[in-house]
Amino acid sequence: MCGLICLAALLTIGGGAWARDSRAGARQSSPPAVVRCDVPPRTPEFLLALAETASPPAASPASSSTPAMAASASLLPEEATEGITLTMERITACLNEGDFARFTALFTDAYWQRGSNDVEAAQVLADVVSTPPAPLPVEKRVDLVAIRDMRSLADGRVAAVVVLNDGHDADPDLDLVVFERVGEVWLIDEVIADYDASATPAA
Repeated sequence: MCGLICLAALLTIGGGAWARDSRAGARQSSPPAVVRCDVPPRTPEFLLALAETASPPAASPASSSTPAMAASASLLPEEATEGITLTMERITACLNEGDFARFTALFTDAYWQRGSNDVEAAQVLADVVSTPPAPLPVEKRVDLVAIRDMRSLADGRVAAVVVLNDGHDADPDLDLVVFERVGEVWLIDEVIADYDASATPAA
């Protein structure tokens, strides 16, 4: 499990255990400094408690059948596309601000339970979110290049191809990201790294 610039370079080398609307085409680069990393942060204690209730990892519906999942495209309500876009803009802001306590809050509980189902991995994650934010230098900042091909899934989640560029590589990262609505917000529930867009059937 990685992606999203390999989960912020595995939470900046701390967490080595963790492996606008699709109807209008790709949403191109987001406006600078419009959205901030302003969500309530996750606490180390909360993440450790999640690990205590984690179950053994199992294959998810998305990762086990990506092409079939992607084929079930449908138009999404504006609320969903706007909410997912806001989440990705916040993800980008949190990465650039080096604020991993807030970065982790933009993922579902289940995401972190799948990635920290042993005490050692959970403690590494807790230590990372305890570290004070350290903004990235300008030359290493992450850009949100595009969010495209948003598709609703049978279980109510939404998949989208997310393109990020961290300024290090000539080729941007292409991930398939699965979002789940939790309350009034859309959170990341799964990331399939290095997504092969050519494997997605036409809708």
